Amino acid sequence: MPFDNNLSERDLRHIKMKLKVCGGFRSDTCQEAYLNIKSIFITCTKRSLNIFKVTRNLFENIPVTL
Repeated sequence: MPFDNNLSERDLRHIKMKLKVCGGFRSDTCQEAYLNIKSIFITCTKRSLNIFKVTRNLFENIPVTL
């Protein structure tokens, strides 16, 4: 059972834990890259897509429909 039933709060919990454990990001560029990757993974999970296939398609410059 999740801590709460608010989906947006559950999505933000990963970022908050990273900030607590690591103390933050080294630069704004690293933070932006982390959030972009995390958003793709969360979207794939919500839409029941294979994360590995989507990631491979991104690296091979194949358009991905989310």
